[in-house]
Amino acid sequence: MEKKNNKEMEKVEKLEVTSDNYFKTEINKKYLSVSTIKSIQECEVQANAKLHKGYVAPGKNVFVQGHYLHSWNEGTLEDFKAKNPSLYSTRGATAGQLKAEFRKINDVIEFLEQDKNFMAALAGEKEQIFTGKLFGIPFKIMVDSLNIKNGFFTDLKFMKSIRDKFWNSETKERENFVEHYNYVLQMAVYQAVIKKNTELLLEPYIAAVDKTALGSTGGATDKELISFEQEDLDIVLKALEKDLEHIVKVWKGEVKEKDLKGCGVCNYCKSIRKIEKPIDWKEL
Repeated sequence: MEKKNNKEMEKVEKLEVTSDNYFKTEINKKYLSVSTIKSIQECEVQANAKLHKGYVAPGKNVFVQGHYLHSWNEGTLEDFKAKNPSLYSTRGATAGQLKAEFRKINDVIEFLEQDKNFMAALAGEKEQIFTGKLFGIPFKIMVDSLNIKNGFFTDLKFMKSIRDKFWNSETKERENFVEHYNYVLQMAVYQAVIKKNTELLLEPYIAAVDKTALGSTGGATDKELISFEQEDLDIVLKALEKDLEHIVKVWKGEVKEKDLKGCGVCNYCKSIRKIEKPIDWKEL
């Protein structure tokens, strides 16, 4: 009887997280996610404000561009356009037409649709939500494309440039966007949560697309299909287990504000910072 009740509770938990509430604060406080982990790792002060003080970070147009491409992948682009009138110009000769940046994304979409292998990597069930416990902590994930039949899942990324290198001040080395944004962690967590639900170890991919064509000077769209070694995924997941105790304390609001680590450069840190003393010009 107890096992049956546990199974029923698991079903309730899975139904609780939907596409409508997935990004809501109350769900983020109940289920840990990769985005919350990365937010905590980047700035504990801002992450705490988002989770426990009602802080909402300023929106960015680049997110709208990403949602536009993702809605195409989901097959809901027309509905997305209908619900977002800000995508359309309201003045001059182009009034009522899609703004130039979104017309250019349509060109990118047409370009992607001509690549059979890229499109095959995006084939499958769209925006699949799973919940499951890792290391005793409830997690939630949303998978862009899930292809259980062929043993893989894919995350679609719309990047400024997939060839950019980023300076890592800790390692003193330049790194690619996968390292910089810790996407190996995302793939590892997604794989583990999917396995909790399906008992299958699926192969993860990132389908990366750059935004060169959206620039004022235009240019060819760059794209790549990126794979991951299982050893790298296992290493990252093991490292997460070691760091999880502190991450969970910040996530649950159990760390005093004075003990939270701030980055000093995010929007929230800048909004609360007070000048205490001058700094030398070399410290900038």
